[in-house]
Amino acid sequence: MSVRFLLSLTACASILILATHMYALAHDTYFYLPWFDIPMHLFGGFTVGLLGMLSLRLYFDALPRDVVWLLVLLFVLAIGALWEVFEMYLNITYQFDRFSLIDTIADLVHDMVGGIVALLVTRTVFTYEK
Repeated sequence: MSVRFLLSLTACASILILATHMYALAHDTYFYLPWFDIPMHLFGGFTVGLLGMLSLRLYFDALPRDVVWLLVLLFVLAIGALWEVFEMYLNITYQFDRFSLIDTIADLVHDMVGGIVALLVTRTVFTYEK
């Protein structure tokens, strides 16, 4: 996979997740369809994983695969945690009870699954490039 293709894929994923999120906010989709949060976190983790992979491919191309995977997953986890803090700060989804803690943990798990899928996709395409 060339860096150009990875950049195009990351840009398309970013635009799609942003447009979907803006639509969902404008039409109260998160309120009417509470499960809509799950695919958004999965796709958000996928997009952040692609962004992390792109950054490492551009600036640190010689890193071992295990280190790349660890750094990308830590990046996805950090961005997911920052997003949860952002939601809490704006009081979007938080009522301090047990459900909000379970929801936060589930959101972070969905972010990580999306990041793992991004790593698997990029690994598969990079493998076939050689």
